[in-house]
Amino acid sequence: MTEIRKAPPFVPKWVTVFRCGDIFKADRIVKKLKDADIPARIPDKLGVLFHHVADLRNPEAHIRIMVRPEDEAAARQIIPPSGKP
Repeated sequence: MTEIRKAPPFVPKWVTVFRCGDIFKADRIVKKLKDADIPARIPDKLGVLFHHVADLRNPEAHIRIMVRPEDEAAARQIIPPSGKP
């Protein structure tokens, strides 16, 4: 009889700390995080750029800014709730 093992708990490699509808604003926030030595990224940045060109009238907050889980608290202190870098 084989033993059934439980899988380890899922730990995400990156978490979303902020969403915005402007790629330029997202880039400024990522730069501010990187200046504070917090690795940050915008997933699928090329796809986001194509989406902006195709649909400029849709300003929904669909651009995600992601950091590592261990940096989430520090990133949230750097980015104010209003999201202004």
